[in-house]
Amino acid sequence: MIGPLIGMAYAHPLIAGLTAVAVVGGGGAAISAALPDSPSSPSTALVRGFVMERSDGQKAPTGYDFTSTPPVVAGPGADALYLQGGFLMSTNGKLASWGSSGVPTAQDCRKAVADDPSRKAAVSVGYAMCYLDRNGDPGYLTITASQADSVTVDTAHLG
Repeated sequence: MIGPLIGMAYAHPLIAGLTAVAVVGGGGAAISAALPDSPSSPSTALVRGFVMERSDGQKAPTGYDFTSTPPVVAGPGADALYLQGGFLMSTNGKLASWGSSGVPTAQDCRKAVADDPSRKAAVSVGYAMCYLDRNGDPGYLTITASQADSVTVDTAHLG
């Protein structure tokens, strides 16, 4: 059985890879390595100075996916946070004001979003908001600067 596999492996690189898996580690090792048991947790690193472009009302706003660290421009149909006028908007309605001066915990943000979910919040320097990303992981952002065409935030997921 192994002889014909080795002969075919010499002729084609894909067969060579499959032969190596079958001979050396069996199929289960490769599958286990490729499919982790549980999804990874989001990074809790604080991202300082993330700039979000503000829509001028003449074009579609740029949405940002806060599931990644740092946030990235959201793809079509993805849950996103975006700026329009003087408001931070949430496509999934999982945004909530954080009224305390301290940094919220993961539990604080989950509770705030569950108790008072919103699709929009006024943009004001120093203002903090909780959000749940598309995976349901909590995070917060604080507005650190506001210009005519953008807003700067500090943001982090909460572990």
